[in-house]
Amino acid sequence: MAYTEDFKHILAKRNQINNANLFVFKNNTPRSMKVFPEEVSNVLLEKYFDTLTGITEENEFVDFIPTTVERGTLQVIGIDILTLWPSMLSARNEIQNIDRAEITVDDYRCDGNTILMDVEFDDGEHVFLLTVYRNVASWYSNNVRFTKRDAKFHEEKGEILALTPWVDAVISDQRCYIINEQNFNKIFKFDEVIKNQVAASEPEIRSMDFIGDSDAFMMLLGKSVRQKNAMAKVIMQRRIEKIKKFSPKYIREQIEHQPELSFISYTPDDKIIIDEKSFKAVVGILCGSGILIHAQHPRIREQLCQLFLSFLGAEAPVLQLAAASRADRGRRVHLAAAVVAQQLVG
Repeated sequence: MAYTEDFKHILAKRNQINNANLFVFKNNTPRSMKVFPEEVSNVLLEKYFDTLTGITEENEFVDFIPTTVERGTLQVIGIDILTLWPSMLSARNEIQNIDRAEITVDDYRCDGNTILMDVEFDDGEHVFLLTVYRNVASWYSNNVRFTKRDAKFHEEKGEILALTPWVDAVISDQRCYIINEQNFNKIFKFDEVIKNQVAASEPEIRSMDFIGDSDAFMMLLGKSVRQKNAMAKVIMQRRIEKIKKFSPKYIREQIEHQPELSFISYTPDDKIIIDEKSFKAVVGILCGSGILIHAQHPRIREQLCQLFLSFLGAEAPVLQLAAASRADRGRRVHLAAAVVAQQLVG
């Protein structure tokens, strides 16, 4: 809830904006950043705030879980993991006192792929709005263009600059509010961040001694972007450290209490035998939500939530949900798992 309220507080300061500058650049080489004319930034500022206001009326912000978004939610991540952001901010801060009246449409026929708006409020706070940039001028270059004025169509012979009114990410203080995850991934090359983070944590992943074959586990992890992203969540929230406190025997006992997880097999020393199905179950347990289990198996998803909480000594919140109606029990347990896991591990 705090994320959502903080975001709404940003939007509530709409009438307290002192200045707004709009830039286009290439995300991995932001020093080639160019600034848009004031008449463009003024129009887009209004459009951006309008679309963001509509989005927050329909969604709630929650903690980041890669590739997994509950309906009606958007996600928040700390900027410390966004490796491209420091260079973007540095390039923006180096641009000062530019005569934007001299800028033409031709200046934006560049290889830029990202737009950044730096919004400065009266109290000195800065908020940054980012979106993917697509140079669409070439789409119209060989066409006859018309605009409608005074109820009639008129040929438009001037240059065209077309920009989206949608924002893909908002950075405020030490948080990044993700509006469009796919475009967020493009802007910050976040798939590479995830890949590098999982690779750097390979020794820690292999140290989980309840896994029977760490080579098989790492091989399957390398094949799936979705599972790799889920492991990134596990790593970011230090969940491996928590699970490692338990012996393979204890973990086996907890799993065997869940009949829907009976497909998991074990070695003589109680370690999980890794195949494709048990691999997904292990990652689901580590995530604490069963997010990798298909929706057609809601009972397995629920039991993975309960299993993770039992490892944390947090069965009580789950038991309290037992009286909930069967129709919404899986969803409520899922949400409880996310909340309790965040409190205990996050």
